[in-house]
Amino acid sequence: MIEIDREQRILLLAPTERDAEITRTILSGAGLSCRVCRSLAELCRELREGAAAALVTEEAVSSPSIGLLHAFLDQQPPWSDLPVIVLTHGGASSPGAELVLEVLPTATLLERPVRVATIVSAARTALRARRRQYQIREHLRERERTEAALVASEERLRRALSAARMVAWEWDLRTGVWNPSEMAAELFGRGAVDTDDLLTLVHPEDRQTVLFAREQCIQRNEPFDLEFRMVVGSRTFWVAAQASLERDENGGPLSLVGMCSDITARKVAEELLRESDRRKDEFLAMLAHELRNPLAPIVNAVQLMRMDSDGTRGERSREIIERQVRHMARLIDDLLDLSRISTGKVTLRKQRVDLAQVVRSAVDTVRPFLDECRHELTVQLPEQALEVDADPARLEQILSNLLNNAGKYTEPGGRISVSLQAENGEAVIRVQDNGIGIGPELLPHVFDLFRQGARGLDRSQGGLGIGLTLVRNLVALHGGRAEVHSEGPGKGSKFTLRLPLGPAPAPAIQRPPAAADTVSAPSRAPGEPGARRLLVVDDNRDAAESMADLAAQWGYEVQSAYDGTEALRIARSFHPSTVFLDIGMPGMDGYAVARELRQMPELQGTLLVAMTGYGQEEDVRRSREAGFDHHLVKPIDFADLTTLLSR
Repeated sequence: MIEIDREQRILLLAPTERDAEITRTILSGAGLSCRVCRSLAELCRELREGAAAALVTEEAVSSPSIGLLHAFLDQQPPWSDLPVIVLTHGGASSPGAELVLEVLPTATLLERPVRVATIVSAARTALRARRRQYQIREHLRERERTEAALVASEERLRRALSAARMVAWEWDLRTGVWNPSEMAAELFGRGAVDTDDLLTLVHPEDRQTVLFAREQCIQRNEPFDLEFRMVVGSRTFWVAAQASLERDENGGPLSLVGMCSDITARKVAEELLRESDRRKDEFLAMLAHELRNPLAPIVNAVQLMRMDSDGTRGERSREIIERQVRHMARLIDDLLDLSRISTGKVTLRKQRVDLAQVVRSAVDTVRPFLDECRHELTVQLPEQALEVDADPARLEQILSNLLNNAGKYTEPGGRISVSLQAENGEAVIRVQDNGIGIGPELLPHVFDLFRQGARGLDRSQGGLGIGLTLVRNLVALHGGRAEVHSEGPGKGSKFTLRLPLGPAPAPAIQRPPAAADTVSAPSRAPGEPGARRLLVVDDNRDAAESMADLAAQWGYEVQSAYDGTEALRIARSFHPSTVFLDIGMPGMDGYAVARELRQMPELQGTLLVAMTGYGQEEDVRRSREAGFDHHLVKPIDFADLTTLLSR
């Protein structure tokens, strides 16, 4: 029998088994659950298991075992008042009934012989009364559970505040006394509890800020929400404090009541994160340096091949080398651009730009690659100029990235189109292809960092997965937006750039003529002694020797050095007019060598040119401070180099 059945049953105790069975039959026939007990002791045992009521005769009341029933009734919980029905002889005024009421004052008396309807009605009334008691019991249990949950919640809150290193406090504005909660002693030390004035604990450099915030909160009811340092004894730590203003009955400022927490760990983590970002930038700069260095001798060798009089042999090899060099340099530039954008160091050199010219320049840049892939390229430009205020080099970089992507992710012989038009006050550039397309799962993420679609073995120029991230960020820096659309795999892609048009027309911008593919030698310098002497300094012997060979082709008298000490020794006797000097060398670096060279009286007019893989703004600044006249980043653009030497 389950517990709910026990609590709904009526326990019977009759003088004879026949009487008990008749009563049980009557109650069971009325749908009431019954249990027949053979003695008062058994009745009391069953009461402890649960019952709705007890039905006994007056003979049981006079039994020596009645004390057991008394004990049970006396020990009932506050919500319980067990209904007891007693069958008596002679009615309520009989001597037997009086005895029953003395022993069981709350009993219900029924005169025997009792009618069936009367006994059933009395039993049902007792059951209803018991059910109301059960409801009271459940209400009390629920309240107990609620109180227990509240206590547990308060304990969790206390533990959470402790774990979060939080302190409740009140700052009395009339007395200046700071009253923190007991947690203050645990978190901040006993000195934080013993002091009367919060300001004595605030770090001297932050004290004025706290005072100002307090006055703003009092006078203007502005939020008091600060992070500042506190000093308790020899310990300095960071806290975050929030508070609200309490006023007296007249509306005057009474106190600041709030919470503060120890955020020292968070501040340390933030500093570590800043340090991590700095190291990341240093890593990217070093990566660029290490990647650029092997490119320098490759480019030098290509230049030597171009100067060969019978250079028809190996022409295709030269083209491949140059293309791969440019590709690697573009990857490096993308890495550095991403670093500069993430740290907010990108500066746009804006000017009024005719977008048609930008599109043409980008197309010229990528056309060799598209021709190699046998792609059909269609360009649609408006008859009227569409001008924007933008950095033309960055816009060309954006379009080149999109056109390169279209070429890479379109099967050979595909169709690519680029169009430019004005729409709703914006210049709109669309680059569309009939390539492999973009699946719906990748489409929302194509501009995310390091996200790429699948690449087959025939698409090995996959890049680093940062090109489209650069596109989106650079367009955003121009106040525009980049969008992408694709119907799905195999259905091509369409990238759309939207840029705000300039407020007024500007004069047409002419693109400078493209530099010749072959770099001519610099014009000869005047014939004074030493004017054609060049010292090449690089710890990479291939780079030094290939550059020395080039300079010799240009008519220079050249010497090479492979470390800083050797460079200074040669310079004292050789008296070069120009020094090509690497920076990242072991032992004495290029900065130190440049400073030493500038101290030599005989080299006061010497041209110092840094040739290095370090190309960030900080590197250029350091080279200028060390005494360099120019800072060239490997691989060297020989058109720039010959122009520099001619001057």
